[in-house]
Formats: sequence, C-alpha cells, structure tokens
Amino acid sequence: MCGLKIKSKGIVEHMKSNRKCLIRKIILCLALVVFLTAGLMPAGVGQAERRVKGEWTLPKHYPNGFHGYGYLDRIAEDEVIINDSVLKIAPYATYATPGSEIATSADFKLGDLVGYLKNAKNEVESLWLIKRSAP
Repeated sequence: MCGLKIKSKGIVEHMKSNRKCLIRKIILCLALVVFLTAGLMPAGVGQAERRVKGEWTLPKHYPNGFHGYGYLDRIAEDEVIINDSVLKIAPYATYATPGSEIATSADFKLGDLVGYLKNAKNEVESLWLIKRSAP
C-alpha cells in the first residue's frame, strides 16, 4: 500500500498514494498517543475520585486530599453549605477536627475552613476541620 512501487503509476497517482499513506500514519500516531496517555493516567482520575490538597499542615489522621474544601456557611443535619454551594450530607457522615478523629457537627462553626469527601451518591460522607474561623 504505502510502498515505493511507481513503475506503472503516473506521478500524480503516486503523490495521491503518498498523501493517503501519510494520513494513515498520522492517524495511527494520534491513536497511539491517545492510547498511551489514557493508559498512563492514574486509576482514580474520574470525577468522584479527584481530590485536591491545599497548602496546609494537617494531622496524620486526615486524608491526603479532599474532594472539595471551602468556608462553612451553614451546617444542618442533612445538608451543609460550603462557599455558597449546598451539599447533601450522607446519613452515616463522620466529622473530624485536628484535635479529634471523632467529632460532631456541633464542633464546626460558621466561617471555618473545611474539607470534605463525597460518596458515590455525591453526598458528603466526611467533613474535616482545616482551620477555625477568626473569633
């Protein structure tokens, strides 16, 4: 197909053949790049697994990153508002502070900087105090 056999072909036909061959090679290379890029990505690159980590010094019992973080605007039994975004809280949600691995929602105050992890249903399954609000 992409050989150099030009004996019976005219020069125009040969150029068309070379162009088709070049296009095939480019498509093959692009497909290979896409395949390799997808194969080298970390396993948890999906939306639910993406985590962010700020420039904080956190206790050892804290996770390596959060699905989100921000300033606490409101906290209730079934929802939390962080940076003006309403997030549903899972019924089994856990809470933690730098001083305690086991805390309650009462340990959080408006204006606190918090991080959170979500479950597969996009509910907050754990809320972590990063920094207290100024008094």
